[in-house]
Amino acid sequence: TLTKNEMTVSKLYANGEVIEITGSGYTPKGKFLRNGAAFDPKNNSSVELLLKAAVLCNNANLKREGERWVMIGDPTEGALVTAAAKAGLWQEKLVEEYPRVGEIPFDSMRKRMSTIHMPSEGKRVVYTKGAPEGILGLCSYIYDRGRVRRLGEKDRLRILEVSHEMAEEALRLLAMAYRELPNQLQEFTEETENDLTFIGLVGMYDPPREEVPEAIRLCKRAGIRPVMITGDHKQTAAAIAKKIGMIPPEDEALVLTGEELDRMSDEMLLGIVNKVNVYARASPEHKMRIARALKQKGHVVAMTGDGVNDAPAIKMADIGVAMGIKGTDVTKEASDMVLEDDNFATIVSAVEEGRHIYENIKKYMRLMITVNFDEFFEITIASLAGFPLPLLPIQILWVNIVSDGLPAVALGIDPKEPDLMDRPPRDPSEGILERIWRFIFVGAVLDFFSSFIPFLWVLTVGFTYWGPWGASDPLTVKARTMAFSAVVFFEFFLAFNSRSETKSIFKQGWKGITANKTLFYSIIASVLIQFAIIYIPFLHPIFHTTALSPLELMVCSLGALSGLLIFPGRLIKKPRYRSDLLGQASDR
Repeated sequence: TLTKNEMTVSKLYANGEVIEITGSGYTPKGKFLRNGAAFDPKNNSSVELLLKAAVLCNNANLKREGERWVMIGDPTEGALVTAAAKAGLWQEKLVEEYPRVGEIPFDSMRKRMSTIHMPSEGKRVVYTKGAPEGILGLCSYIYDRGRVRRLGEKDRLRILEVSHEMAEEALRLLAMAYRELPNQLQEFTEETENDLTFIGLVGMYDPPREEVPEAIRLCKRAGIRPVMITGDHKQTAAAIAKKIGMIPPEDEALVLTGEELDRMSDEMLLGIVNKVNVYARASPEHKMRIARALKQKGHVVAMTGDGVNDAPAIKMADIGVAMGIKGTDVTKEASDMVLEDDNFATIVSAVEEGRHIYENIKKYMRLMITVNFDEFFEITIASLAGFPLPLLPIQILWVNIVSDGLPAVALGIDPKEPDLMDRPPRDPSEGILERIWRFIFVGAVLDFFSSFIPFLWVLTVGFTYWGPWGASDPLTVKARTMAFSAVVFFEFFLAFNSRSETKSIFKQGWKGITANKTLFYSIIASVLIQFAIIYIPFLHPIFHTTALSPLELMVCSLGALSGLLIFPGRLIKKPRYRSDLLGQASDR
């Protein structure tokens, strides 16, 4: 997820020498350089044997399609086939000369794989590739300048030293080894991999994705801590982590290996899990322990994975993320979401989009619940007081579908707020309506008065008598039209004040009013439609309205202006953030 997954073999170690290979990608064009000078790898028996082992202990295929070279299979294995092809060691010919008769597949615990071959002449031979430390532990001999000799302690130290140097260059390392087997051997087990002869090291470079460093920075701004869990060498993992900004360039203490993890108790891991950002040479079992420890520390954990063995850790995490390209069906079934492009930056984009959707849902609910409470207050109080209904069913339906329906839908697609990814993660136990009840109550009360006062003004102050009021007499229709219009106009101001939890319409300014063009145009459309309902005669019987005088329209509008008095920053409580809760937990 962090790198391009486009492996290129750039260095070899054989015969006690480091060999550089030029070229990139899967095009088999490049030179072999020793001390800066080109040479033919076929004239070097150790390099030739190393590349031969890399091709035979391999399940990938390199094929040409027109002008392009296409790799089918694992990118790491494809890079090995490409490197051998650059030396003129073509896969088809080698497979024909050394037919495979058995395989001990790769396992994330063993960190190696082996294939057994039966050449037309000679003995059966097993080729093994895997993590340098593991392969070196199985080797008793070394292939050196065309002959096999005992692997001494100096040889081991030198190989480990070279592997560390190559890993610090962010190269992913594989060691190659072989062993001749008796021809009568029919069963191939892990014991077949003992007493191997070490051939050399292969260093591959997988460049980080260009978008990942920015995604890491965005994560840190958003209060999200990315943690790398990889099977790579410790130095390789640290080098990549530094390149993408996951750990500071000068910091080495934040890298923990699977071997070190195995020596730790769960209590010890709990004590340092908040400080470790990179785990190297880790297995799926380690992912389970890490996820469990982080959850025990109060974190919400998202875990990525692709293999079958990753499924338990993905299932245990709060959010399981499976790889869509490399992920197995088992992992996808166990996950909560599938990453179609296997790119870490896409996870961060999903977080941003998730926050955006959640904020827009809250904006939508602030508007809709407020206006519906207003309608409830108006009908209830008017009924209890013996007044005619201020709003009829057709008018309520019109308000919900058009007058506040269109702005509410527009709020659902409101643009992202600039500081969306500068906020820490919210407390997941916080209810969606928990902090906005004051906003809803104050908004509903103001909406009620802004429409009910004009309604009463028509029924009482503007006329000389009190009731009884008929349902369809001109007085009641006029009062109802006033209440209906005031509700609609109020909601337009409320819609703009629903756009932010901290900024009122005054602080947003003109840019805030026009930022959501859909909202802006939907309100203009709703205003025009409302005027049509008031002033087009043939619509009056449908909506039970009548034309309003300029004074009456002004009274409605002045009441609606009270929507400007709703200040979200004062009415909506500040959110509870995960960082605050974790800090309180650590204090305790």
